[in-house]
Amino acid sequence: MEPLQRWCTVTRPERHVGSITDFPMKLVRFTEMPLLKAEPGRESDSAWRGLSMGHSLVEINKSEAQAMGIGDGLSTMDPVTELYGVSWTHQLHCLGMIRQGFWDALRQRYEFLDPVPSAANKSDAKARYLDHLQHCFDYLQQAIVCAGDVTLEGRAEETKEEATPHINGYGALHRCRDMDAHKATGLIHTEIEIARPGQKQSV
Repeated sequence: MEPLQRWCTVTRPERHVGSITDFPMKLVRFTEMPLLKAEPGRESDSAWRGLSMGHSLVEINKSEAQAMGIGDGLSTMDPVTELYGVSWTHQLHCLGMIRQGFWDALRQRYEFLDPVPSAANKSDAKARYLDHLQHCFDYLQQAIVCAGDVTLEGRAEETKEEATPHINGYGALHRCRDMDAHKATGLIHTEIEIARPGQKQSV
């Protein structure tokens, strides 16, 4: 792999506490997306992959990161830059992990409770997987509370399957960040060389 192109420049760090930049907003009406609810398979997995860019990282100069107060990042092959995760794609990664775990448990493909994760068996792949899922519940609740979407949601249309008055969130108009504009900036890449002790690793 060619050395990572230095493509991220953070400007006016005093205005961006721990975020890379501002993006335009757009109105989005929530609608049902059956493919995203479907069991993992070629089409549904492809739809999920289309939601984000995987484990996305941003390369930032160390001096700019220090000015932003975001702590240390992952080392790169460039001694003056470090890599940082992006919460938006981290959240989708976690939701994808929970999706996979849900279907594995439903189809009894994974014995999640044997063994129960503990400090003694964290080296076990099964225990690490469950520990990862537990992390995702904790992380996602904090992300949801942080975003604090206060869009008002009206009564859902009643159907034969659901005749009881209820609210499902579909049809509500939300004010959302334009993530298509986010992708178009080129600020986030997925193929990045990370410096590891004694080796090079791509993510």
